[in-house]
Order: sequence, then structure tokens, then C-alpha cells
Amino acid sequence: MESGKPKNRSNKVIVAVLIFSTLVIIGLAASVPFYFETTTIWYKTGLDKTFLRFGQVAGMIALCLILLQIIIAVRGAYLESWCGVANLVRLHQVNGLLICLLILVHALLILLPEGLNNLPIGRKYWPEMVGGVALVALLATTFFSYFREALKIGYQRWRFIHRPLGYLIALAVVIHVLFVSDVFASGVLRSLLVSAGGGVSLYVLVVKTLLFMKK
Repeated sequence: MESGKPKNRSNKVIVAVLIFSTLVIIGLAASVPFYFETTTIWYKTGLDKTFLRFGQVAGMIALCLILLQIIIAVRGAYLESWCGVANLVRLHQVNGLLICLLILVHALLILLPEGLNNLPIGRKYWPEMVGGVALVALLATTFFSYFREALKIGYQRWRFIHRPLGYLIALAVVIHVLFVSDVFASGVLRSLLVSAGGGVSLYVLVVKTLLFMKK
């Protein structure tokens, strides 16, 4: 049986439940800027307010997809069995491109209302700068992933850099969100994000431990 195809009907049901649950989580995350407004949006009107809000929406969706990307990359025996390895590899590639697009849209729509000549640079803007570094790193890792063969970069060398860099990007994005927005400064949203980040980290640790024990 091909590794890219779910093995049986029950697996297809599980995959459908996983997809539905993921879409619900993404939908809830996308609604956050509408129900939990940042103080910066209070002082915006018209098109600037629309840009800022939908920039935040793009950022929230990207955040969810980045955490999902870590799970897809690590995989694990059950996820491979349910979805198929080939399907997970393709999903990882498509999701990576989607994350890049959303992060670029996020950055552009956030910066436009403030003016591109007024970039947030300086010590007090460190959360914004962490986000900027994450964006550059994300674009770089995506570029080298798709043009690795053309650039004659060996798979093992690429993988040695790609995996830890992916974890660092995810960590940087979580830190960026936790400290750049006042709605995540405390309360339920901060707790949910910290829990989500901790849950993904625990998943990675469990999968890696089980793989190590099998060797």
C-alpha cells in the first residue's frame, strides 16, 4: 500500500476530524482581532483601521499554521499512519508557502497605516524586531528549501540547518505575539497561546523520545 494514502476508512474519519478541528481553531484565531481590539486600532479610522485589523487577522492565522507546521514536520507514528507520509510532506510544503504569504501580508498591512518610513526600530520596539527577524528567517528557509537542488546544497546539510531554524522561527513568532500586542499581555489569550506553544513543544519532545527509544 502506498504510504501517501490513508490505510482504511477509520483513518479517513480521523483525518476529517483533524481537518475540521484545525479549521475551527484557525477560525477562532482569525476572530481574535474583532473581539479583542488592540489599543493601536482604537486610534485608526477608515482604510488604515481596515488594513491594521486584517493585518492582525493574517498574523493570527499564520501563528496557527506555524504551530501546525511544527507538528507536521515532526509527524509521529500515529500521524503518519492516519495521513500518510507523502501527504504530510506535501502538506508541509504547501503550508510553508502559505505561512510566508500570510506573514508578508501581515507585515505589509501592519506597516502601511504607520507609514513605511516609520519602521519600528529600537530597543523599545524589540517585539516588532523579533517579528522582523522571524520573517527574514522564514523567507530564507523557504527559499533554500525550494531551490536547494539548484543551489547544490546537500540534503543532510540543508536538514541540519532547516529543522532547528524552524523551531527557532516558531519560538520567535510566539514571543513576538505575546509581547507585541497588549491583548496578549495577560488573561485568557495569553494563557491559551502559552498552552498551545507548550502543547506543541510537548508533542515534539514525546515524538523525539519515542524515536530515540526505538533506535
